[in-house]
Amino acid sequence: HRPCPVCFHFCHFRRLKSLLLFINPTSGGGGSDALAKSLVLPWLTACGIRVVTIRTERRYHARDFLLRECLAKFDCVACVGGDGILLELVHGLLLRRRLDLGIDGHSKLDAEHPADMPIGVIPSGSTDAIVHSVNNNTDATTALVHILLGNRVAMDVTSVYDLHTGEFIAYNLGLLSYGYFGDICKGSESMRWLGPMRYDLMGALTLMRLPRHLLEVTLIETEPVRQPLTCHRRCQLCANPPSADIARQAVRDLGPAVSGHQVDPIRRQPVASLPSNGNAYAWRQSRRRYASVSSFTMPCRSAKSPHGAVPFAHLADGLTDLVTVPGRDRLHFLHYLTRLTCRPAWMPKLIDEQ
Repeated sequence: HRPCPVCFHFCHFRRLKSLLLFINPTSGGGGSDALAKSLVLPWLTACGIRVVTIRTERRYHARDFLLRECLAKFDCVACVGGDGILLELVHGLLLRRRLDLGIDGHSKLDAEHPADMPIGVIPSGSTDAIVHSVNNNTDATTALVHILLGNRVAMDVTSVYDLHTGEFIAYNLGLLSYGYFGDICKGSESMRWLGPMRYDLMGALTLMRLPRHLLEVTLIETEPVRQPLTCHRRCQLCANPPSADIARQAVRDLGPAVSGHQVDPIRRQPVASLPSNGNAYAWRQSRRRYASVSSFTMPCRSAKSPHGAVPFAHLADGLTDLVTVPGRDRLHFLHYLTRLTCRPAWMPKLIDEQ
């Protein structure tokens, strides 16, 4: 018969037959086990999907499993948890891809190879900023339906390297921060038993002392400044992302950067506007005391910041947004935090939040 819209949808997208599911029992205060038993596993079973469940027992358990076990029998890797275990899955699949291709070493000029398997996330963490940025909510049922229908969204992943040695450090999704937000993430690790409340407590303690760091920030800024368009699942801007080779080409063209060090660009230029002569670009530098320096590869929406820290950031446009807050006084920084909560706090350029 002529396929109805529902039949067409299921024929157009490949339905899952087998799924590797990781459950992080410590995410968000310990609700992942109950969520998996009451919602996730019954739905997957009802849809005829073969599920292999692994309950993580330690940090990097999921990453290590993906690196050493055979994954050929699975169509998708998914997790019930927060942003932390999602990042483990990203590390595991991307590093596994390099091993399968026989790539030794990990230089900052090497090409990155996308994983050949999709990742699904059923949110049950403390903030779930990544899922919130993609789905515009943290509803577990919505996330599970997207997995069952085979809906996919491309996402940017940042590679972090040591400035002096060029050694690979880690992959990153969402937020990479030094200063206030970095201190909160580091300090709250010992308070995981508090659940989401640990961020409020650690945020207040960090704000009381608010250290100011003398930092040198160097980047190449894109032109023009991005347009105020909110990213969504069918975003046209992310449908044709810039080439992954842009950043490496910029490094080769520009040569040695400030202070005699080779510095990777923080922001990347669209392919069409990348000049053939590297001299057309200069490194932009700012040296002062900062309370926070953060790089966002997505809006990072959450319950506390529904519009996101950078409302017009995109999921897969090949760019990162750098937000710096100078180290003035606590009242000034509190005003910045209030802006994140109450209204879009879009800052189009690196130049500081004054």
